[in-house]
Amino acid sequence: MICEVQDLCKSYPSGFCLGPLTFKINGGDVVGLIGENGSGKTTLIRLLMGVLKRDSGRLQVLGRKTGMTDIKGNIGYVDEESILYEWMSTRLLGRFLSHLYRRWDAAAFQNYLERFGIDPLQQFGKLSRGNKLRVSVLLALARHPKFILMDEPTSGLDPMVRRELLVLLKEYLKADASAAVLFSSHIISDLEKICTRVIMLDAGKLILDQPLTITVSGGDVLEELYFKSVAKKRNASHSHQRPY
Repeated sequence: MICEVQDLCKSYPSGFCLGPLTFKINGGDVVGLIGENGSGKTTLIRLLMGVLKRDSGRLQVLGRKTGMTDIKGNIGYVDEESILYEWMSTRLLGRFLSHLYRRWDAAAFQNYLERFGIDPLQQFGKLSRGNKLRVSVLLALARHPKFILMDEPTSGLDPMVRRELLVLLKEYLKADASAAVLFSSHIISDLEKICTRVIMLDAGKLILDQPLTITVSGGDVLEELYFKSVAKKRNASHSHQRPY
């Protein structure tokens, strides 16, 4: 079991509430996380990372409570902004992280850099946006994580960079079938190419959790299925409201 969530809730002073959510992620799962902006995707990922504290419910990652030091080394995280030490070279970033993660694979990181033609002496802050994403992904994979969390990493990037990311993830999961990925993205076509399952959120609520193979075989394009699921949930909500 990679991740187990039961009746998870997180609320904010603004009135937004995520949950209650209940789901599990097993080794080998590649889960697409779909929802509009503000639906709770980033909040969920931050809860899984231990950055945020839940209000209630049960949450375990890799068999431990989130935020525990011994599981952080087994989690790889990549987001849209790629916030790293911009003054460091990519080589120096690798050396820095090698002291933080006991499973760090310096040879794999170097091979990744050579594969994508990235100068290890170039400052991270001076890289193109596409290369920043490439380096961020390489830094995450070189620590050999068991759980990879991706929060809109490919937003605004060209198709070639997005394709390279998907290929990297497929290769990594082929080499380690016990690892799992939770991939948040608005680019539905990318999720359809790699995900084995989809979780959909709307206004903080889980509206769908099912294998992607069923989605495809049922004849529904993933995007259309999302729209139908949201409409069904919102129509149900309206039908339960009292008339004036």
